[in-house]
Amino acid sequence: SDWKNISPEYQVNSDCDLQELALRVLTEQPIGEMNYATLCKKVFSNLEFHDEFVDTLKTHGSISHQSKYSSPYITGINGFSASTTRSLKSLNDIDLNEKSTQEILSEIAAASGFECTPQGAHKNRLRFSFNISGNSTVVNCEFHLKINRNNSNDGVHYQDRVYFGFYTSEGIRKIYVAHSGCHL
Repeated sequence: SDWKNISPEYQVNSDCDLQELALRVLTEQPIGEMNYATLCKKVFSNLEFHDEFVDTLKTHGSISHQSKYSSPYITGINGFSASTTRSLKSLNDIDLNEKSTQEILSEIAAASGFECTPQGAHKNRLRFSFNISGNSTVVNCEFHLKINRNNSNDGVHYQDRVYFGFYTSEGIRKIYVAHSGCHL
């Protein structure tokens, strides 16, 4: 009932259909940060999200002191859902096995359509604690996708980011998403 503008006759006949519907809802019908984050955790099953991920979504479109542009008409996830969803999907779909970090970043950039890079200086502020196997573990989330468009494609080049890192636990390498919103 929360998914507006979706025909009640919409047919879901397979897991693939359900995935496509969920991606459509995340992209076109975000209904606030909490609902968006909750659905992300279900749809992007290959990703682990930081406990404060939902709060970071509210910062999309925030203006830093150094910026030369004004705030977009709609801030938060409702203003940046298409780019954020495409970014998270590219992270979720990447095969991490037997690839160098640079190969992974290049593939993520190609899939998302956004530049994907490591952080330069001041990496300590990009270390986030995640609950991994019942323990608080610090993950370096210096890698980031540079989201530069909002939903209205208003021609402004935004500086929003999705920050993430890699961590191997119990022999499985995963992507941990720490932040999606304003540039840190």
